[in-house]
Amino acid sequence: MGKKISAYRLKMLFHHDLTTYAKEKIYLAALVFVPTILAYFIGEYLENLSFMLLLISLFTAIFAPYYLASHICANMRTKQDAIQFAMLPATNIEKFIVRFVDYAILPGIIVLCATIAICLVVGGLYAMGHFSEIMDSITIMICNIELQEVVDALKENLFTFKTFSLFMWLVFTWLFDMSLIVLGGCYFKRFALVKTWLIILLLSVTFGSFNILPDIHILPLSDNPSEIWMHSGILLALALSIYCVAYQLFKRKQIL
Repeated sequence: MGKKISAYRLKMLFHHDLTTYAKEKIYLAALVFVPTILAYFIGEYLENLSFMLLLISLFTAIFAPYYLASHICANMRTKQDAIQFAMLPATNIEKFIVRFVDYAILPGIIVLCATIAICLVVGGLYAMGHFSEIMDSITIMICNIELQEVVDALKENLFTFKTFSLFMWLVFTWLFDMSLIVLGGCYFKRFALVKTWLIILLLSVTFGSFNILPDIHILPLSDNPSEIWMHSGILLALALSIYCVAYQLFKRKQIL
């Protein structure tokens, strides 16, 4: 089989992966969407339960994408599963790309789509006369803000090179964070996310105590975009290096 990436093989792999492991994606969307909608319905009667449901949605939206990313090699936990995955008609890089997109990128897209769906449903129900008290309270809160100052601030700062630089820094930071989780998922068979976070915490404490590495993972406070891009470049280089290591582990998983 050639080493070139085939769009047809990628398509077939995506179809196989999405249909085989669709339940966890459905659960993710449901755990973000359903509790929030229920919270709006019962908010006037059971405030404590409504608050708990909103916490469930928020916790799922934040935590679940990292949890799923750590399961990038969950389909190769046993020797039999690894052999079956290795026999799929595709190259290793194609399999890695599909698993990365399906488990590291798609969950974030699902959370975003579920959030948009919540806004559309709540907005539609409000237009039909539901949730008037809740939405009126939000409207009053927004009206108390000096909207003109907000608009002026957005006009002044939104379309600037510094804002774009900070946005790219956020993107590269996400890539770096996700690379660590993917690496842990390719190395550990069980409880990959917990073990990865514990190692990251241990290394952070160790390096922080001895000042071995500069802290490049905090938001750049400089007004100089070049310094922000320097931080971004370091994060991107580290992320790509970690992804290369993760890919090498991913390849070995199929034959262990």
